[in-house]
Amino acid sequence: MIDWAKKDAALIGSVALANGQRGNIVLLADAQNPKGAVCLMPGPQGGAPVAASLDQVGALIAPGDWVSILCMQERAFGTRGWPGPPKMEQ
Repeated sequence: MIDWAKKDAALIGSVALANGQRGNIVLLADAQNPKGAVCLMPGPQGGAPVAASLDQVGALIAPGDWVSILCMQERAFGTRGWPGPPKMEQ
């Protein structure tokens, strides 16, 4: 399960990737928006973080984390009428 935190208009959650790295999932818009969610991973040799679309890192994300990502993205930005995420402190 991903613990989500609100940062301005985004929701951010940390995940363990299958390659041993940690990544931060950043949700910005609904799932139909190709830039609505990205994964930030550590850059090479400790450099600036690298952003990748979820399509690019999909195989590295555990199935349970995918469910959490998609559900939170729908709750926060979707149009299906799901209840919004619980109030989160910034």
